[in-house]
Amino acid sequence: MIKNQNKIIFPLLVFIFQSVALPNNPTFEKEEIQINILGEDCIVIGHYYFKNHSKEPIPNRVLYYSFPVQPDLQYPDSITIFDSNNNSVPFSKTKNGVFFKIHIPPLSTVCYKVKFHQPTPNGRYEYILTTTQM
Repeated sequence: MIKNQNKIIFPLLVFIFQSVALPNNPTFEKEEIQINILGEDCIVIGHYYFKNHSKEPIPNRVLYYSFPVQPDLQYPDSITIFDSNNNSVPFSKTKNGVFFKIHIPPLSTVCYKVKFHQPTPNGRYEYILTTTQM
């Protein structure tokens, strides 16, 4: 009987540990995208909504936002990111995108705005539907 109890306790401890150790997981609610083509330039403004279903805040969830960078589409020459309070959000550039942190209060939905300007010298633009990844 002691062996059977150990088999029950171990999965229960793993479940409790995972519940405590894993951070809250926000959900991606929706996005609103505006793409403006002006001659050989493209300006993209995206509003991304994230929801925290937990009673605990989500203080530092890192997101990755990718850009369509190809031989005929260079990296954006200007990028700005704002939180729900219109505060500028710092970000780190990578070869094809940026990393930034989001903060979501308990039981709340927040909106982050990403705006970038990307030259389109060949008159062609592409938008990546899966730009934002947690």
